[in-house]
Amino acid sequence: MIKSKGVLFLLVFCMIFSTYSIAAANTGEAVIGESDTVPKSGGSGGDDQGGTYFPGTFLLMLEADKPEVKKGESFSLVFSVEMEGSVLKGGSFTLEIPQQVEGGEPVFEEMTYEADQDGNITFTAGEGGISISEKTTIFTLPLTVKDDAKPGEITFVLKNTVFALDDDEPLELGECEKVVTITATLSGTIKTYGGLKALSGISAKLINTGTEAENELELTLDSSEINITPISINSFDEGMYKLSVFGAGFTTWETEFELDKENGHNFSITSFYPGDVYGDTNQVNFYDFHALCSYLNGDVISSEEENNSKYNIKYDLNRDGKIDVNDAAVLVQTYIASLEGGKNQ
Repeated sequence: MIKSKGVLFLLVFCMIFSTYSIAAANTGEAVIGESDTVPKSGGSGGDDQGGTYFPGTFLLMLEADKPEVKKGESFSLVFSVEMEGSVLKGGSFTLEIPQQVEGGEPVFEEMTYEADQDGNITFTAGEGGISISEKTTIFTLPLTVKDDAKPGEITFVLKNTVFALDDDEPLELGECEKVVTITATLSGTIKTYGGLKALSGISAKLINTGTEAENELELTLDSSEINITPISINSFDEGMYKLSVFGAGFTTWETEFELDKENGHNFSITSFYPGDVYGDTNQVNFYDFHALCSYLNGDVISSEEENNSKYNIKYDLNRDGKIDVNDAAVLVQTYIASLEGGKNQ
């Protein structure tokens, strides 16, 4: 066992370099203690006492696999340690997790653990402990940013860290922290009509009205709406932007707005209507119905028919690969919906 003077010597250095770790918090690392050699077992602390020594450098690291995350995005927090020539038997710590995120179960490497509701975690290595000669992961914690999280920096703090090494008395190793940025995003949902089956020929763009720079937005389709995949806007220039949603045979939906990097943007679009096949007024009306019926002329036109030059995607309003009476039904449905919702300006 370490003599009491040796323990006091080590604790003094732990306190000094724990203070340093707070000043260097944004790195996600904490240099916990540095010394020459410290008695590990046997002897009274001098080189001539026949004791075993280990270099007294301890490095705790709290890292994130993504420095910037969006609302609803998943990422991982990783706690690692570097302690040359040591055997880790177990330990404990407290992890403070910001309210803007929610997490799953931590994954410990070759260890078992217990946790309480206050973030206090105790872990135990398997029989014989874990030999540490380089950077070693203690745990990985999967996390997800809540959908209602405000953009900005959030800080994870790991403190009250105590390690049990070999048969020595537990070492108090201070704290470290990691800052992760929740980015402001632009996202949205687009209501669909008539059971849309695919997104062929449908697009959305974000346009800087000053520079005319364009960003093509990623769209996904579920049972009742099109989703605009969130895009980070932190690096975008300030100023006015235009969001445009358009597609062959659809009305065009557009809006102009000033970019808000503090809160982001989430659009709910209900007036992107299928049926504007005539394409004259950005409305669904009788002229569109007449154009579709004249085009059909009682036939069923399929995109799957080889060399079918008659198939025109703008008339395939539900994007099911064929133009038939169902597309006429979609047009009627959206005509009624557009009357109730008003003309798209």
